Amino acid sequence: MLRAVDCSRFALKKGSNLKDYRRPLTIFATLLAGVAISYTVLCLGCGAPAANGGEETKVKIIPIKVPNPNGGQDSVIRTVGAFSFVAQDGRVVTNQSLLGKIWVADVFFTTCQSICPKLSSSLEKVQDAFKGDEMVKLVSFSVDPEYDTLPVLMEYANRYHADAKQWHFLTGPKEELYRVEHSEFFFSATEDEDKTIKFVHDNTLRLVDPQGRFRGRFYDGTNDGDVEALIADIQQLKDEIGK
Repeated sequence: MLRAVDCSRFALKKGSNLKDYRRPLTIFATLLAGVAISYTVLCLGCGAPAANGGEETKVKIIPIKVPNPNGGQDSVIRTVGAFSFVAQDGRVVTNQSLLGKIWVADVFFTTCQSICPKLSSSLEKVQDAFKGDEMVKLVSFSVDPEYDTLPVLMEYANRYHADAKQWHFLTGPKEELYRVEHSEFFFSATEDEDKTIKFVHDNTLRLVDPQGRFRGRFYDGTNDGDVEALIADIQQLKDEIGK
């Protein structure tokens, strides 16, 4: 416990020379500095007092803002626009059918031998974490619709034990797929010019809330730490909406 310091003994006595008190004043200043440093270290070690009677306050997963598409100087909350594609089991999946759900999106192609297996394995972990949860969906957009037919998508989905009700592998017209992947999700997805790996695309995942808004950040689907953070953020969103 920090004790109060009696400052009266450092007061100047009548007729005294200031030099006589230089050493005591120096000691007093050193003492105060030591107290300040000790208190700072204590605060850093223990953290600031928590709100709500000591309960830990979680950081909110804020919606992601992007430049105003209408050319304004302000930024706007990003909301996923309209799309409609077919999943591996033949069902039609749209942005409207996903409203009210928490979902994660990525891009892939079934013959990919580089990052796609890791991305799909990461999404399998997310599916396992929320297995059978009607509130959580996974959506994988193909970048090679000419090859990724429904039977091919179904075979690929089975490889990662995908539940067709929870994890949708989507295909459709190539031009429309690329428009949605680029304009709506900011995914990079292009054909490889020298055809070495067929297609080039990024390794990030998007978290979308029940209102169709991007939340959190763009998660690295090849990084285990980011995938764990994504799972935690999904759970926090569930807690936020009380589901």
